[in-house]
Amino acid sequence: VLNSEYADVFGIPSALFGLFAFGVFTFVSVYPFLSSDKEEKVQKIQETKLPMVGISTAMAVFSAYNLSVMGLVLHAFCQFCIASAFISFLLF
Repeated sequence: VLNSEYADVFGIPSALFGLFAFGVFTFVSVYPFLSSDKEEKVQKIQETKLPMVGISTAMAVFSAYNLSVMGLVLHAFCQFCIASAFISFLLF
């Protein structure tokens, strides 16, 4: 799976896209709690809700695409890919 023609997107390994997406999601979810002011924290939580929904939706859609390629085209599965997809669906 990781050596197939579907492993890269525009010459960049898809695993790097996943790492970047999980990193951005983690930063956006932790960002409000970096503030010590309670009112500012509440405001930042409200501001980050929509980006978190957007990022988690994109991750879930891309994971569904990857799972369909693995099952329907490659007929092979990657344990890391399945774990990543599972986490993406949980975040969604």
